[in-house]
Amino acid sequence: MRTLILLAVCLYIGTAAVIAAGESRGGAIVPVEWQELHERWQSAMKELQIPGMAVVVVKGNEIVLLDALGVCDPQSQQRVEPRSPFYLASVTKSFTALGVAILVEEGKIKLDEPVKTYLPRFTLADEAAAADVTVRDLLAHRRGLDSSPIGAAEAYLGNITEDRYYRLLALAEPINEFRYTNLHYTLAGRIITAVTGQKWQDFLAERVFEPLGMVDSTCYASKLYANPLVAWPIEEKDGAWRRTALVKNDAVMHAAGGMGASAADLGNWLIFQLTGQTPDGKQLISPGLLEEVQTRQVVDQNSREELPDLKRDGYALGWFTGTFHEHRLLEHGGGYVGTSTVVSFMPDEQVGVAVLVNESVPNPIFTQLVSADVYGKLLGLTVTDLMPRMRDLAQRLRQRQAQVIELEWVPPTGASALSEPLAAYVGTYENPLFGEATISVQDGKLAFHVGQLPLRWHALGENRFRLEIPPGDVTEGAFQVTDDGTVTSLSVLTPEGKAEFTRKK
Repeated sequence: MRTLILLAVCLYIGTAAVIAAGESRGGAIVPVEWQELHERWQSAMKELQIPGMAVVVVKGNEIVLLDALGVCDPQSQQRVEPRSPFYLASVTKSFTALGVAILVEEGKIKLDEPVKTYLPRFTLADEAAAADVTVRDLLAHRRGLDSSPIGAAEAYLGNITEDRYYRLLALAEPINEFRYTNLHYTLAGRIITAVTGQKWQDFLAERVFEPLGMVDSTCYASKLYANPLVAWPIEEKDGAWRRTALVKNDAVMHAAGGMGASAADLGNWLIFQLTGQTPDGKQLISPGLLEEVQTRQVVDQNSREELPDLKRDGYALGWFTGTFHEHRLLEHGGGYVGTSTVVSFMPDEQVGVAVLVNESVPNPIFTQLVSADVYGKLLGLTVTDLMPRMRDLAQRLRQRQAQVIELEWVPPTGASALSEPLAAYVGTYENPLFGEATISVQDGKLAFHVGQLPLRWHALGENRFRLEIPPGDVTEGAFQVTDDGTVTSLSVLTPEGKAEFTRKK
């Protein structure tokens, strides 16, 4: 109850002055001076077929805009509200970094201490390099650690175990330069757990969400999607919106991208980043450590200017660094099937914005369009209008998406596609990198799962099949069958080459 009161007080302080002059919609606060942008965003969402969005804007310790547009769920037609939680995807990294910083403040972690100090099982293909990797290296992505099998297992397949995690990690080779990957932060989450004895999810809930009054935030998908106000990830099919087939579950919520929060929550988060204070005036970490968290730690030598006005130059601890119209900017985006988010702020100007959208394709940069609009208004800048680029990008991505949707997806059912009866293919198949795949019979057709993830597939004949790898890549595979009709394995083409799954005895 105390947290709810603190949140209400925080929102009241930031918005009481504008409620009378503006308009309130289902808890959204849209002052008169923001009305023009509100209408622009509404129009753009209609044109680009974006279902729902929430926006929060802060100046110093005040929330000056809390807007909510569109729908959370095409089934219930629940409207987006300021307290509608959205899945944040990689924005989670900034919270994990703060969790580590809190433990640094308490003397339980040292940023420049080797990771092996906290995770004795930590090893890489280069053991000498593994001994030198520090906690700071992880939070700044400056050693270039990556593992596609771990990434797939933690974000999609849900079949990672600690033993398998460290076995796969031992195959990874550092490139010793900046490379943004999830692996750095799933390791950071494991450090939090090792030091505190708590799951990283529970630590963030207790030490970050609670003191910041972030009452809608959670790192559990089961809690996120049980919230009646949740913004479901949505995709478009045949001109209509629907919940995406792929929705996060607890098994694939990890410390690099496993959190949900509302716009109201993120208003408090941004105020903390700008002022260093919680709603009741306390500090989670010292001002000096917060400044270090927000200071660039590594230069990105390969940074590309993907958007006009925005220039990235490196990474701090949980934040990309750069400039917007030459104003220093820290920001982090997130994306997953049916989700696109961005949170950013300018420490020197004491302004920030968070944009949450429950759609990802074909509008992955719409969050940046809204952010640019906000900074243009706050700072009196003439910003590049991203709508023409959005229209072109949306058209191209819709065409690509349509090609995948229009493909036939009829699972193998009989002699036209398979050389043997269905029962001959049923079983468990194992790959050392990607874990187990299971083939079963459902409604007279073969069903294909890798870990917890069901895959769409289509029979091509002669024991061959087409396979969709979420979130939309299409590849091919085949069963290997001996002369006596025994199915021994299946293989799938991946970007790294052919992945062979051997049938378990």
